[in-house]
Amino acid sequence: MTDEKMPIIEEVIEEKPDSIQELRQFLAILEIVSQRNVFRINEFSIIGKFYEEHLKLEKWDPTYEGITNVVNIYDLVSARGGFQINEYEVVSKLYKSLKEKQESLKKTVDNK
Repeated sequence: MTDEKMPIIEEVIEEKPDSIQELRQFLAILEIVSQRNVFRINEFSIIGKFYEEHLKLEKWDPTYEGITNVVNIYDLVSARGGFQINEYEVVSKLYKSLKEKQESLKKTVDNK
């Protein structure tokens, strides 16, 4: 049996990321956590569809619903222990940025 190291999440976004950089970072995180048995068998098709649809994007201007889906996936992975302790700083930065965008979009939706 080989001692295969699982990949770890590393920061690849700049200090002031735009939405597409955040999306790509999130997709990279999905690739890694999908190898950690975080998702149930029936969830893989949903996560896979989301991944495939968003992987092709050149620009991402998320809607409130779209960013809420990303935040919900993040919450699910976290609740199931999908992140290693040494990854929390990286994933929390991205999560905070996504939550801020979600709150901003919610205010826009609420004001309509």
